[in-house]
Amino acid sequence: MEVGGRDRGIYAGASGRETVGTFAERWLRDAVAGRVRPQTRDWYARLYRKYVAPVISPLKLTSIGPEQITFVLAKSKESGLNGTSRRRVHTVMRNMFKTAVQWRLLEVNPVDGVDAPRAEERQLVIPSAQQVHSTLDALKENRYYLAFKVLLHSGARRGEIAALRWSDVDFGANQIRIEGTIVTVKGQGLSYASTKTKSSLRTISLDAEVMELLRDHRFHQMKHIKDHQGAVTDEGRVFINASGSILDPLVLTKAWRKAADSVGVEARLHDLRHSAATLMLAAGVPVGDVADRLGHATPAFTLTVYRHAIPGAKEAAAERLAAMLDPSYGVKEQALDKGLPIVPLAPILAP
Repeated sequence: MEVGGRDRGIYAGASGRETVGTFAERWLRDAVAGRVRPQTRDWYARLYRKYVAPVISPLKLTSIGPEQITFVLAKSKESGLNGTSRRRVHTVMRNMFKTAVQWRLLEVNPVDGVDAPRAEERQLVIPSAQQVHSTLDALKENRYYLAFKVLLHSGARRGEIAALRWSDVDFGANQIRIEGTIVTVKGQGLSYASTKTKSSLRTISLDAEVMELLRDHRFHQMKHIKDHQGAVTDEGRVFINASGSILDPLVLTKAWRKAADSVGVEARLHDLRHSAATLMLAAGVPVGDVADRLGHATPAFTLTVYRHAIPGAKEAAAERLAAMLDPSYGVKEQALDKGLPIVPLAPILAP
């Protein structure tokens, strides 16, 4: 295919000589950097430089049309990218050329003429309660054992737990407050970032046992900091590294992976969120409450992700419906005889 193309219509005053490459760097520096988080900017830059730049960077900006965009996506597919990742490349190009239109360098966005690749449905890996407990048992001697307990009992993300401060812990109400996350920013290292959406800002109730473990952890942490005054900093975080500084979430990931491998469990640390979600839904917790706890934007998103992952949910729904249609059906006894979970219909099927 001929990658280059004829000049597209441009606004008067635009030279038409700027290449995609020079524009893209201006876009990343002047438009993206001031609008999104640093880690999102790094994500845009990585996708552009790896999958877009090698194909169209030398071409004139005004020569890019739908056929060049299609070619970029085709080449990314040849490189092994799946549909979900190619959809992200499409998003990067769409946003980049949208800025070119806003800056009056182009009349139309060439990406608008190309359908986004279909995202592939993710196959969730959901560790069973037994698998989770086996892995936690293997972590009992790890200095961050309590962090893993809090992750499971809260359904929070690893970066959110690494960012947790003692001021976010309410011992009186048995709650923690999620207000930020720890991220890695290129050239800066670990950094605290506030939650990016309103739904991510949330309060999570924890059981009395975990709260008591947190209370005990605080006592020993304060004693350790006092005993090593000057050698250990106190930044007010619940979970810290050996020097008292920010805990790298990757440390938790590696520790979990090592423990999981040792007990033959194939599950990522992030899969603890899936376990927490499905266990809550299977126990009859309303989907809206589960969504709030996980920090999802809407209950509909939570339901879309997890409705097929609840063991026995379809069978339980059928039994409940039969009971409503025929009160003499004896739904509870029938479900118990079949070993099905007694899950209220409304929380699972509500929009």
